[in-house]
Amino acid sequence: VTGKDIIGQYVGQTSSKTAKVLENALDGLLFIDEAYTIMGQQGTNVNYSQDAMSTITKYMTDYEGRLTIIFAGYKKEMNEFVELNPGLISRIGETVEFDDYNEEELLEIFKQEVQKAEFIIEQDAENKVLDIIKENKNSKNFGNARFILNVFKKTLMQHAKRSINTNDINELKKITIEDIPEIKMPKEKKIGF
Repeated sequence: VTGKDIIGQYVGQTSSKTAKVLENALDGLLFIDEAYTIMGQQGTNVNYSQDAMSTITKYMTDYEGRLTIIFAGYKKEMNEFVELNPGLISRIGETVEFDDYNEEELLEIFKQEVQKAEFIIEQDAENKVLDIIKENKNSKNFGNARFILNVFKKTLMQHAKRSINTNDINELKKITIEDIPEIKMPKEKKIGF
């Protein structure tokens, strides 16, 4: 789930909405992606956030052993999130940090997408993808695997534009350097978690 699956739209709805999500997760696992979104925008939904967090921490205590919750998100935002409710940090048993994919792994993800789509990538196109990864990896909003999947989607769009008048099946199956988009993101890397 995400924050929108937990936070209500009007006063009094959040506790019951959160409880319903937690009830459905009993004897299983609840994965809250980008858990810090429960906090909402700074200065907004404070009561909603507090209602959600109070309900979550109560379930974590009352149903210990029957409920596993994974709070996932970026490190900086997650640190702010656990400070939202003083009782939360004492209920979290383990913190696991995952490193971002390295450049070669991101290139491999791109190549796997090319293969799944039944295309063949030329070497100079592959080299350009690696250059894009290197150039953008330390950018402020670098999305790791999401970034490379977006590069792939943009590549397919450029490929479609380039090959619109091509009848040669072999050419239609090729990803060339012309298909790889120019991508330049602002610097100042986000902190991953």
